[in-house]
Amino acid sequence: MKKILVVLIFLLSTETFAQHKFIKTLDDPAYGRLLRILPTSDMGWVIFSLDSLKLTKFNNCGGIEWNRNYTLPSCLYHGDFIKTQSGGFALLSSLINGSKYSSLITTFDASGNVIWSKVFDDPLYSQYPYTINLDAQGNFVFYSNVSSISGNTLYNMICKVDVNGNTIWTKFYDHGGIWGGAITTSDNGTLIRTGQTFIKTDQLGNVQWTSKFNTTSAYYYAPIEVSDGYIFTGASSGTQNIGFYKMDLMGNLLWGGERKSNYTGQPPLLRKKTNGNITGIFNITSAGNTDPIIIEFDKDLNVINKNMYMSGNNLLGKDMCFLNNGTPVITGLSNTTLYPFYIKSDQLYRSDCDNVAAAPQFSLNVLTQPFINTNAISNTLNTSTVNITAVPFPLSESSICNTIKKINIGKDTLICQGQILQLKNHTGDTFDHYLWSTGDTTSSIHISHPGTYWLIALDYCDPSSLTDTVKITIKPAVTVDLGVDVIKCEDVPLVLNGANCSACSYTWSTGSNLSSIEITKKGIYWLKVDNNNGCQYTDSINVENSKCECTLYMPDAFTPNNDGLNDEFKPIYDCDLQNYSLEIFDRWGHLIFRTNDIETSWNGTTKNEFVQLGVYVYQITYQPIIKGVKGSTLSKSGKVVVIY
Repeated sequence: MKKILVVLIFLLSTETFAQHKFIKTLDDPAYGRLLRILPTSDMGWVIFSLDSLKLTKFNNCGGIEWNRNYTLPSCLYHGDFIKTQSGGFALLSSLINGSKYSSLITTFDASGNVIWSKVFDDPLYSQYPYTINLDAQGNFVFYSNVSSISGNTLYNMICKVDVNGNTIWTKFYDHGGIWGGAITTSDNGTLIRTGQTFIKTDQLGNVQWTSKFNTTSAYYYAPIEVSDGYIFTGASSGTQNIGFYKMDLMGNLLWGGERKSNYTGQPPLLRKKTNGNITGIFNITSAGNTDPIIIEFDKDLNVINKNMYMSGNNLLGKDMCFLNNGTPVITGLSNTTLYPFYIKSDQLYRSDCDNVAAAPQFSLNVLTQPFINTNAISNTLNTSTVNITAVPFPLSESSICNTIKKINIGKDTLICQGQILQLKNHTGDTFDHYLWSTGDTTSSIHISHPGTYWLIALDYCDPSSLTDTVKITIKPAVTVDLGVDVIKCEDVPLVLNGANCSACSYTWSTGSNLSSIEITKKGIYWLKVDNNNGCQYTDSINVENSKCECTLYMPDAFTPNNDGLNDEFKPIYDCDLQNYSLEIFDRWGHLIFRTNDIETSWNGTTKNEFVQLGVYVYQITYQPIIKGVKGSTLSKSGKVVVIY
């Protein structure tokens, strides 16, 4: 039977340390303020400054791999920076082109080398580009506001460009003059946000619907798509509360209007997770110090996770991304030193340099929403190539906060003989590599023998290893064995004996506390033995009853006339039987009935007809089971008279 142990374990504590999550700065006050962060295919990331055109590649440990500083033709500003399907990057800029402005796209490979840089120009219009995205085929879709040279005509523009910089199509829309942004949608169309107006197009730029929100909000980051619609943010000024808005996939306002939060300041850039949730960075100022709060919402704006990065360094969060394994990486700027910072946290946004973040509170601001018409006008842009130069530049990094990892596989431990004990790191910290004294390389092992065990843990980002040891001592066992399952004779008592232990205490399933018990009934009986050293052992036994004699009697006549008396022929027995067979023959030796079921009797018929009055021969074979043991196969034959 299975033995069960209850164990009392005594523990002591030791710990060692290593680096983990972090907050770091780039020691360059001229790096820039308009920062974007993007993941790379090797589990690292890049930080790009839209104002200084500096690009830095980091490995997964946060170490700098390379830097590039680009020089572009004279530009009014740089609007957007994205990752391409090939693992490279694309930059959207507003190029000063004589007395007007044009759109400029520059693409880079994964190492920061320029692939091509092209100007997209209309001689009659100035362009003010804001966002660039990818469609499902990897083409570029960029959004601009445009104005005629005379300044009397204003449009919004969407232009689709292939991966080599060739224009596929260009459309103007007659809701111009207010800056905004656009996204490519899951149906391969686009959604433009221009002021309070939203224009939805198909993949060819044809207008599907236009919705307008009557709100005082005047901050126009591009919306973000969720499974059942689009979410966007807004605020009238830096001192007003940040609002959230949602519309369905057909542009209908949801939530009844604006959900206005108690947070103030600049609305966050919303980023989407692979699970469909959205995240944003809010900056909370208290006593002259700013700390970023990151919040993860579901599609209905319920808070899923949140954290405040409390470094005391007056940090202003700007942007964030997710690595392939879901790890968030955040960037921003120190308001004190003007150094860019970057944070690698765990998947719950913790950095170990945190403070409690209060969840936002929302109130409803009811809005109206008319649908309006939009005219789309096809246009053609001229393209030309420009040269871009790039040079490396020196850059160092400093740590604001390094997480301290700990390893503790437990204290010297006493276990009961026969116990299986799991050894693991009890601090909750995980590592990239493990090596146990047993040769195992898993995060935990199971042991049952005495000895000194050690673990060496190592992280990819930290070459210094951590070691901890534990000594395991075995307590002596008490043998508890009630024996194998047994079948006893009915009404004959059976004595069950416990362990031979003078210092033990006993608990039987019957409630007895004696070292042995006497039983007469069948059932499952168990015994717990405590040997007073913290170990408890259990065994159980299944007891069945059986008759100890076997008598089988066959009647010599029966009357199958359905009068309810002696209508059937079958044996009468008082023991368990196996391998049973009953056969009936007529006077010519023909088999007229057969069964292997001891509960099935002969009713005096063959082929559904009653037999004639007379004498018939039977043959019966069986194996009796006595005291749980099958006996030899027995046979019996005789005659039975059928009487009507």
